[in-house]
Amino acid sequence: MAKKTWFEKLHNNAERLPEIKEIDSEKLIQRVGSGKMVIPAPLEINELMASVPRGMVITTAQMCDYFNNKYSAVYTCPLCMGLFANIVAGYSNHQKE
Repeated sequence: MAKKTWFEKLHNNAERLPEIKEIDSEKLIQRVGSGKMVIPAPLEINELMASVPRGMVITTAQMCDYFNNKYSAVYTCPLCMGLFANIVAGYSNHQKE
Protein backbone atom coordinates (compact mmCIF):
# COMPACT_ATOMS: atom_id res chain seq x y z
CA MET A 1 0.00 0.00 0.00
CA ALA A 2 1.47 3.32 -1.07
CA LYS A 3 2.06 6.03 1.51
CA LYS A 4 -0.24 9.05 1.14
CA THR A 5 1.31 12.30 -0.03
CA TRP A 6 1.01 15.49 2.01
CA PHE A 7 -1.44 16.78 -0.60
CA GLU A 8 -3.64 13.69 -0.16
CA LYS A 9 -3.49 14.02 3.62
CA LEU A 10 -4.43 17.70 3.41
CA HIS A 11 -7.47 16.93 1.25
CA ASN A 12 -8.49 13.73 3.07
CA ASN A 13 -12.06 13.91 4.44
CA ALA A 14 -12.56 17.32 2.83
CA GLU A 15 -16.19 16.48 2.13
CA ARG A 16 -17.09 15.76 5.75
CA LEU A 17 -14.97 18.26 7.66
CA PRO A 18 -15.36 20.56 9.47
CA GLU A 19 -17.60 18.61 11.77
CA ILE A 20 -19.66 20.57 14.26
CA LYS A 21 -21.69 18.69 16.83
CA GLU A 22 -23.15 19.04 20.29
CA ILE A 23 -20.93 17.87 23.12
CA ASP A 24 -22.46 14.72 24.57
CA SER A 25 -19.66 13.47 26.84
CA GLU A 26 -20.38 14.21 30.50
CA LYS A 27 -16.65 14.42 31.24
CA LEU A 28 -16.13 17.00 28.52
CA ILE A 29 -19.22 18.96 29.57
CA GLN A 30 -17.80 19.15 33.10
CA ARG A 31 -14.47 20.43 31.70
CA VAL A 32 -15.59 22.94 29.05
CA GLY A 33 -19.35 23.31 29.46
CA SER A 34 -22.20 22.36 27.18
CA GLY A 35 -22.42 23.55 23.61
CA LYS A 36 -20.89 22.79 20.24
CA MET A 37 -17.61 21.04 19.50
CA VAL A 38 -15.61 21.59 16.30
CA ILE A 39 -13.31 19.26 14.42
CA PRO A 40 -11.77 21.62 11.85
CA ALA A 41 -10.80 20.69 8.31
CA PRO A 42 -7.10 20.54 7.44
CA LEU A 43 -7.78 22.91 4.53
CA GLU A 44 -9.22 25.53 6.93
CA ILE A 45 -6.20 25.18 9.18
CA ASN A 46 -4.00 25.63 6.11
CA GLU A 47 -5.79 28.89 5.27
CA LEU A 48 -5.46 30.14 8.85
CA MET A 49 -1.79 29.26 9.10
CA ALA A 50 -1.09 30.84 5.71
CA SER A 51 -2.67 34.10 6.92
CA VAL A 52 -0.08 34.47 9.70
CA PRO A 53 2.52 37.07 8.63
CA ARG A 54 6.05 35.84 8.06
CA GLY A 55 8.09 35.99 11.28
CA MET A 56 4.98 35.71 13.48
CA VAL A 57 3.62 32.61 15.19
CA ILE A 58 0.20 31.22 16.04
CA THR A 59 -0.30 28.61 18.73
CA THR A 60 -2.67 25.66 18.58
CA ALA A 61 -4.61 27.28 21.45
CA GLN A 62 -5.04 30.46 19.39
CA MET A 63 -6.16 28.37 16.41
CA CYS A 64 -8.68 26.56 18.62
CA ASP A 65 -10.00 29.94 19.83
CA TYR A 66 -10.30 31.11 16.22
CA PHE A 67 -12.44 28.09 15.27
CA ASN A 68 -14.50 28.37 18.47
CA ASN A 69 -15.35 31.95 17.48
CA LYS A 70 -15.93 31.08 13.82
CA TYR A 71 -18.41 28.30 14.60
CA SER A 72 -19.84 29.65 17.90
CA ALA A 73 -18.46 26.62 19.69
CA VAL A 74 -17.11 26.09 23.19
CA TYR A 75 -14.51 23.48 22.25
CA THR A 76 -12.24 22.67 19.32
CA CYS A 77 -10.52 19.31 19.52
CA PRO A 78 -6.87 20.12 20.33
CA LEU A 79 -5.71 16.65 19.30
CA CYS A 80 -7.18 17.01 15.81
CA MET A 81 -5.85 20.57 15.65
CA GLY A 82 -2.32 19.37 16.39
CA LEU A 83 -2.50 16.47 13.96
CA PHE A 84 -3.91 18.60 11.16
CA ALA A 85 -1.43 21.44 11.83
CA ASN A 86 1.34 18.86 11.41
CA ILE A 87 -0.15 17.82 8.05
CA VAL A 88 -0.31 21.47 6.97
CA ALA A 89 3.32 22.00 8.01
CA GLY A 90 4.40 18.87 6.12
CA TYR A 91 2.52 19.97 3.03
CA SER A 92 3.95 23.48 3.23
CA ASN A 93 7.49 22.18 3.67
CA HIS A 94 7.05 19.75 0.77
CA GLN A 95 5.85 22.59 -1.48
CA LYS A 96 9.13 24.45 -0.87
CA GLU A 97 11.24 21.53 -2.13
